[in-house]
Amino acid sequence: MKFLGPTRFHRLNEALAFVFLFAGLFFVLTFVSYHPQDPSWNSAAGIARAHNLTGSAGAYTADFFFQLLGLAALSIPLLLWMLAWRWVRSEEIKSPGIKILGSLLLFLSICTALSIGPEWRPLGGAFSAGGVLGLLLADSLMASLNLTGAVLVTAICLILSVYLISTFSMATAGEWIAGPLRFLRNLHARWDRWRAQRRQVALERAAVRAEKRAAKESKRSKRSEPRVPIVDAPQPEPPRTQPAVPREEEIPIHTLEYDIAPPEPMAPVEVPAPLPVLTRQRKPLAPEVTEHPEYRLPSTDLLNEIPGRNPYDSIELKEIAGRIKAKFEEFNVHGSVVQINPGPVVTTFEFKPEAGIKYSRIITLTEDLCLGLQAESI
Repeated sequence: MKFLGPTRFHRLNEALAFVFLFAGLFFVLTFVSYHPQDPSWNSAAGIARAHNLTGSAGAYTADFFFQLLGLAALSIPLLLWMLAWRWVRSEEIKSPGIKILGSLLLFLSICTALSIGPEWRPLGGAFSAGGVLGLLLADSLMASLNLTGAVLVTAICLILSVYLISTFSMATAGEWIAGPLRFLRNLHARWDRWRAQRRQVALERAAVRAEKRAAKESKRSKRSEPRVPIVDAPQPEPPRTQPAVPREEEIPIHTLEYDIAPPEPMAPVEVPAPLPVLTRQRKPLAPEVTEHPEYRLPSTDLLNEIPGRNPYDSIELKEIAGRIKAKFEEFNVHGSVVQINPGPVVTTFEFKPEAGIKYSRIITLTEDLCLGLQAESI
């Protein structure tokens, strides 16, 4: 007995692959161009010329498979092409008997699934969707297992047929599902990042709105503060409050050179002995009065001390400096009092404005400062 060599075996597989490819194409053209009026096995007479693309042979073939398997017949070209593709690539088909069994089980499962439930007859009622086999299997399953049992058995057979005719496994299913799951996870992560960014933007906008609202309220409160009325009559002196100048800012108070220091206690003055007074000899009008030998001039301690000048009040001067600064700020002139020079008649306060404030703005506020500070002139 002679056996075929490897080369001849591969050539035979390639030839069968081409046959299966064209057979699958024949079935596709036959099923696509099926017409109910074409001559068939269950019609007594038909038209003289068939509408099918493959002629009368295609019309009889399509009618036979549609009547027997219903719409499950459309899977025949798919199985033929899968088998041809493996043979073209010279791949060995393992367990061909199991593959054939799985193919038959696939046809029967599809037929039964299409026949369970309300009857459906496509293409104008030419055949049943599940075919004759589907109707018989569905009726027998419904009679013995009812609708739920029939659906369960049909689903199990369909999944089992897919396992038998292909390399499908749960690992393969996990790989197929991993891609969509990864996409969904990335989509969910992007959604979370977008929500976090929107939340951060909303918080920043709320903070900006709060700052603007606070600025508006401060401006409104400044505008609503009562101002000193401009009248000719002098206003009563307001009660003294805490100094407006912060405690940490100590204003130097310089005294003038002509300030009078408090007097020092006077030392007793030694009175010299009285000098003799020479007088001309006159005739006394009255009897001479002799001087008492123990008589002395009174001491200067009997005189009152000169009252000293009251020193300046530093707290009052700092309060006036604070009022000057507050009055300038009412007219939006910011600065600080840097030095105070008290005097017996005129006391000077040195005011240092901030950078960018013109000298003319301060000069124009002379009358307003006189009114606010209740001074005769500034």
